[in-house]
Amino acid sequence: MKLQRKIKRNIKRALTGAALAAMLITAPAFALPQTPNVIVGNGQITIGDGAGGILNIGVNANSVIDWNSFSIASGETVNFNFANQLTVLNRVTGTEMSQLLGTLNGTGGSVFLVNPNGVLVGAGATINASNLVLSTLDVSNDKFMKWANGEVDTVSFAKREQDAIAKSVTVEGGAFSIEKNLDLIGGSVSIAPGVSIAIDGEVYLLAGDKVDRASDQVLSVTSQIDNRVTVQGNLKGEGVWVQGGTVSLDNAEIAGEWTDLIAAKQYTVGDTTDRISATSDNKLSVINSQITIDGDENELAMLIGGQIVMTGSDISIDEGHHVGIIAANQIQSNYASESMGEPPPYFRGADITADSTNTITLNEVSITSVQDGPVFILGGKVDTTGTSAIKGGEVLIGAGSKLGVEADSDDDTGQYWDEYYFTDYFKSGLGNTVNLGQGTTLVANGEAAIYANAVTNAGTINAHGHYGINIRAVDERNFNEEGNIGYQISSKNNKVINTGTIFADQANFDSGADPEYGIIGIAASIIDNTGTIEARRHQDAPWTDKTTGAAELLAVGTVTGVDRTDESIKVAELNRDLDNYRYKLVWQGEGDMEAPGIVETLSLNGGATNPAIDDILNGSGSLADKQQQIIAVVHTINGLPADEQPAAVVGALHSILGQGSLSQSEKESLLSSVVNSYEGTAAGRTEANNQTTINQASTAGDTNNPAPAFTDGESEGSNVVFQ
Repeated sequence: MKLQRKIKRNIKRALTGAALAAMLITAPAFALPQTPNVIVGNGQITIGDGAGGILNIGVNANSVIDWNSFSIASGETVNFNFANQLTVLNRVTGTEMSQLLGTLNGTGGSVFLVNPNGVLVGAGATINASNLVLSTLDVSNDKFMKWANGEVDTVSFAKREQDAIAKSVTVEGGAFSIEKNLDLIGGSVSIAPGVSIAIDGEVYLLAGDKVDRASDQVLSVTSQIDNRVTVQGNLKGEGVWVQGGTVSLDNAEIAGEWTDLIAAKQYTVGDTTDRISATSDNKLSVINSQITIDGDENELAMLIGGQIVMTGSDISIDEGHHVGIIAANQIQSNYASESMGEPPPYFRGADITADSTNTITLNEVSITSVQDGPVFILGGKVDTTGTSAIKGGEVLIGAGSKLGVEADSDDDTGQYWDEYYFTDYFKSGLGNTVNLGQGTTLVANGEAAIYANAVTNAGTINAHGHYGINIRAVDERNFNEEGNIGYQISSKNNKVINTGTIFADQANFDSGADPEYGIIGIAASIIDNTGTIEARRHQDAPWTDKTTGAAELLAVGTVTGVDRTDESIKVAELNRDLDNYRYKLVWQGEGDMEAPGIVETLSLNGGATNPAIDDILNGSGSLADKQQQIIAVVHTINGLPADEQPAAVVGALHSILGQGSLSQSEKESLLSSVVNSYEGTAAGRTEANNQTTINQASTAGDTNNPAPAFTDGESEGSNVVFQ
């Protein structure tokens, strides 16, 4: 009986879908565009009578035409005959969607079709234009004409106030011949399976409430989660830009000299920076898809979202430049000005703020830079599974609350070049993990590094650059290259667990490299190795001893699973008490693998905070948003080993109680969220309840912004100032 009901449901759904499809492809009530009204350009526009199913529109000036309806049935043709490189805006003021099922010709000018009721390009359509914009977001006549006449750089699109979400732009087929740019702008944008759009110019699919465009770039996009872009066909152009609140590629192919795939709330471009805001609900999915970049130097494949899932997909770049996969709440992409790099604009790095919900999941994914360009994978959490392969020059993988990458530069000339490193400051909290699964292969021929709160490697890491690979599991790190001064803060959560292979051989040796370093560097509180760690310096390296200390392991606590008689592995083991304290290691001059100049002991349970909660409270967003983010962190705490949960949940409480920007009632609300969301050990719940009771009692009567006092040996901040 269940099977019969299921069959009936499926038949009903199929019939419903077929009926809907039939409605979509039914010819409009009126063939050809109907009832024109020339709003701007009167006397400069000529409109034929549509005899024989052919409508000729003469355009002798930039203009705006309102139509009651604008559709082209199968077998019909609309010709825009431009006297020069002009632009015409066609706006539908009636209630029918636009169905383009016949032929639209607009070569020699720019054709805008704006219909808030929706736009459909059907399987029989043929579209020829120099520039084409299909939009369900409206444009004001005044701003459009100023842009068309070259008085301003920006043309702005926005949904109508009465629409919760603007209608969709849907491409179900058709043949496109576009000389320059194709813009599809709507509340949602979808490219159906089997559709192939290949043009000489650039392709823009933009789903949002508001879009600002210049002639040569996207200036800003504001999106809701339901502003979706779905691509199930093929897109090819000089460049491809896909953006919405949610973005999905499924059995798709993207090809061009560059591509940007962005799932976000807000994108804004500046002179030398792009800023992106997102939440974990802004999901970018790339399933069984291929992204190919074949262009000049300094081209990019950027995949950005609040959350990124890639499965069964490939990214390859012929010229070997810049693959970036970034999941974060806040992202600032930095570019050099024309004087800083050749050719401009030159990507010189990114700064991100994330939490553990900003996940990157790569399953059966291949990422290759054929000419060994940089690959960045940065987020709140990074997981690779299946037979995923990551290959590049610089390969930098990071999971933290604050992190970023930057290009090296010449201090004298200010020129940037293709050598990338993690930025000097890194911070992480619980859940900011990197997990390289069994079957994962990571190959780096230049600078390679993995930064996180905890790192697990069950795959194979092959580092062939002259600096090898650096793996750090820390709560915080600050470093100033000048004088090699800095610090790192470590706790018991900072673990590096290796069950796979970590190998470095300096195959790509630079004769000018500093001779005093190990080519595998691992720093954590606990290093647990049951796999293989092997390092080989190059035979031409300027070392007398090319074996001793080729791999360097620093543990604030302990190192296990390493052959202590193997001189190629140097172990620095501090054996500190991680159950009750955190530690700040400060160094200057010799590097952190030498004996640190200062080891500061920080109390763990007497005021230590949770870095992830600190970042949430110090970030932007409403109290309700922060509350949900804090609950997500507590859910991460629930998944920790039982002995780690009490300190973690108490740290969360201390973060809230010490936040000076919160009122007492706000603190009590957030404290309740932590305690109610915590599902862990009895000891943890008891300690959490005790800490909450004690601290609330100590602040009773103070309704402003009370903060707990610090006990002896504690510090209010963790930064070290070097003179």
